[in-house]
Amino acid sequence: MTTVVTIATLFGVALLALALVLAAVRGLDRWVFPGLPFEQALRDNNVAVAIFLAALVFGIFFLMGHAVAGELDRYDAQFRKWGRYAFGYSCDWRYFKAQGVTESGLSPAICSPVGACGVMQLMPGTAVAMGLRNRFDAKASIRAGIAYDRHLWDMFAAEAGQQRLWYAFAGYNCGPGCVIRAQRRTAQAGGDTARWPAIRAYLPVETRTYVPRIRRWQARFISPAMPAPEGR
Repeated sequence: MTTVVTIATLFGVALLALALVLAAVRGLDRWVFPGLPFEQALRDNNVAVAIFLAALVFGIFFLMGHAVAGELDRYDAQFRKWGRYAFGYSCDWRYFKAQGVTESGLSPAICSPVGACGVMQLMPGTAVAMGLRNRFDAKASIRAGIAYDRHLWDMFAAEAGQQRLWYAFAGYNCGPGCVIRAQRRTAQAGGDTARWPAIRAYLPVETRTYVPRIRRWQARFISPAMPAPEGR
């Protein structure tokens, strides 16, 4: 949220500075056309117009930053409620918000080419299994998506700490069977099946980036200046 506002503000300031520089350059009219009686008015108008346009652009980007930030916050109550209902305080509820952003940008109307729909991009069969009737109901989608996260979390009970959550997220993206096969291949290669970096190489490319994206979003929600590491 804060990152979006900061970027928009800095971009607006940069445009303002650029406009002022251009206005100064246009002010060279006074030097280039010293004999023209309207040169002073021309120079003043150039500066005034440039400042007005720069302020307008700055205002637009500032408002857009706040609007986007508000969009990212609009389901916080649902993510907090269902995250704590399903996981208590063992997992930060903002991981599930980050998952929703990664899945759909928090848009309830999006469907993927393979048929996953809603904020949490649930497939029809998964939605039925989680008791979700309308995948386009944003609040119900969040509840069902986090319930499915909990189901996957329970499947990977042998994993420790946050590794368990990474495995659950990976299973959400490519299916738990895919993660189990990746663990099996890791074991055959002599790797540690309980460590996310070890099995990551045996997962689909999309899943390899899916979990790190969730982690980066969660880190930004907590502290915009501290992106999440990808390797652990």
